Amino acid sequence: MTEIGSLAFYSCENLKEVIIPESVTSIGEDAFSTCESLENIDIPSSVKSIGYEAFWFCENLANISIPDSVEAIGMYAFSYCKSLKEVSVSKSLACLERAVFSNCESLTDITIPSSVEAIGEGAFFNCRNLKSVAIPESVTSIGKGAFKNCESLTDVNIPEAVTCIEHGAFEYCKMLEEITIPKFVTSIERHAFSGCENLKSVVIPDLVETIGEGAFKRCNNFENIIIPDSVKKIEMAAFMCCRNLKSISIPESVTEIGSLAFYSCENLKAVTIPSLVKIIEYCL
Repeated sequence: MTEIGSLAFYSCENLKEVIIPESVTSIGEDAFSTCESLENIDIPSSVKSIGYEAFWFCENLANISIPDSVEAIGMYAFSYCKSLKEVSVSKSLACLERAVFSNCESLTDITIPSSVEAIGEGAFFNCRNLKSVAIPESVTSIGKGAFKNCESLTDVNIPEAVTCIEHGAFEYCKMLEEITIPKFVTSIERHAFSGCENLKSVVIPDLVETIGEGAFKRCNNFENIIIPDSVKKIEMAAFMCCRNLKSISIPESVTEIGSLAFYSCENLKAVTIPSLVKIIEYCL
């Protein structure tokens, strides 16, 4: 036996424990999907791949050790494993695929190995109890909504090789107080940090040209922010509802300010509009 095929144990609702023999090299798509009673599974070091949704909705699976032999894990593989508290991730993975650990509501911390170069879209979406993530310097891209709705996240580092903060990457990380954006980032995309209510300050790097739609919307604890000379465009609702924002410096490089950019910034007392601005939509 070398393979556990697609849908092999799909929706075996009373299955509690699985021992996989050492001869198995792959676990197929949806192999154990919706095995709601599954509590323990031992993945042997012979396994090289875990398929799409392989353990999707295994609600009682509390911990999992993914051996270093595993080189690929499919999208949504452990999504909705709501009891999952501990994960040991293979050191042979190059990518954490889309939504691979999304909706793992009990997951509190995770260490991503240095083999990983990309964190996919929604990889940790809605991991509401995730408090700490160690992202290695090997990572060059963090996908859309990768950490969206990680409401308990207080500590995260963005590696220096990352050049774009994608759409909603850290949206609604409500407990995040500070973050360092790497110096080579050129774009902060829409809703990247929207709803980060406790974020007190952020340093925008000198290479950023666009601050995306709603990028810092509802960052209620912002008091001041410095926009570097590289920025040309501040998009719609970029700083909307930053209620404690008192001052902002807009450089001469800015030529466009989108609608609602500073809407409901109740404590903003003064702002200087650069002379080269060609478009100011309804922004205050």
